[in-house]
Amino acid sequence: MNMMIDRYMPDYQFGERHEISIHAEQGTVYRAIREVTAMEIPLLRLLFAIRALPSVLMGKRREALANTLPYVEEMERYGFLLLEEERNWEFVVGVIGKFWRLTGNMPIKLKSADDFNAFVDSRYAKSVMNFSVHEGPHGNAVVRTETRIQTTGSASKVKFALYWAIIYPGSAYIRRMMLKAIKKRAERKRG
Repeated sequence: MNMMIDRYMPDYQFGERHEISIHAEQGTVYRAIREVTAMEIPLLRLLFAIRALPSVLMGKRREALANTLPYVEEMERYGFLLLEEERNWEFVVGVIGKFWRLTGNMPIKLKSADDFNAFVDSRYAKSVMNFSVHEGPHGNAVVRTETRIQTTGSASKVKFALYWAIIYPGSAYIRRMMLKAIKKRAERKRG
């Protein structure tokens, strides 16, 4: 099955995939993905605070995560762009930046999926992330999330590789905890 994420980044150097089975209907699960908040994801606020610490120490204020906004909206507030969505099945967000920088790592402001696709600058990394819901066995739904990162310059590739080696455990933890929060929310709504 072709996924939307493949249209935006078929080739990449770094990535991660996670999935979870949820005992709920596909529509209920999709709504849970779009509604889950940062407060429902254990340690998310702490990990983001740690990531923002260098900017805070240098006097560059960073916005804190909101308590009640859905996490997907938090991503968009930070600078992720919704590239494409088919309700109840998949959505893809994208972001471009110098993620490895301790400060001054805010993403490039993009206006459209065309802007994302057309952007080429070897000093930056491009990243896409999706959430998709599929029919699973026994009336369950399976949620998958995948993150892909692409660099075009050798310097940005080395910098991102070092950054990825450090942050990957936290990134994977956030994705797994988010999937568990989605499961809890969807199954609670089902019950």
